[in-house]
Amino acid sequence: MEDDKRVNYKLDAINKLINNLKLSISGNKEHDELGENNVIVNLDEISQKITELHEMVKAEFDEFENQHKSESDETQTLLNNRFDKIDAKLDSIKAAVDSMKTTIGNKLDTVNSTINKANTDIVAAINAMKASNDTKNDAIITALQGLVTKVNQNTNNINSLNGRVDALEQA
Repeated sequence: MEDDKRVNYKLDAINKLINNLKLSISGNKEHDELGENNVIVNLDEISQKITELHEMVKAEFDEFENQHKSESDETQTLLNNRFDKIDAKLDSIKAAVDSMKTTIGNKLDTVNSTINKANTDIVAAINAMKASNDTKNDAIITALQGLVTKVNQNTNNINSLNGRVDALEQA
């Protein structure tokens, strides 16, 4: 009877771990701000915990089986069924985690591709604007050089007129 209580306690503990893993997989909304890279890390950690839990269940099953070889076939069948269900749940959870990792990886690849294309487009637009500005600047410089030439001509004309006025005033 004491052994049955110990086994039930361990089975309850395993079920609680499985339920905690299910909650972890369904998503912890408090960590959304950490981004998709953190989700992959969390999924890797969950996957590792599932593997460890799977190994623990197997070890417990092996230990239990060794201690109770003399128990009836009916009890053994019930225990085997129970552990098979746990094993199936763990396999299902692991498959879900692997699928999530693949989906997130694909989404990250798409995001990276989109960002790279946007960066390329931005650089091309900046280069086009620079070329346009260079052309405009060259036109402005040419126009200013023409104005400077005209100002110099006008200054020379004014100086010439001043010289004539001075000559007329002295005459």
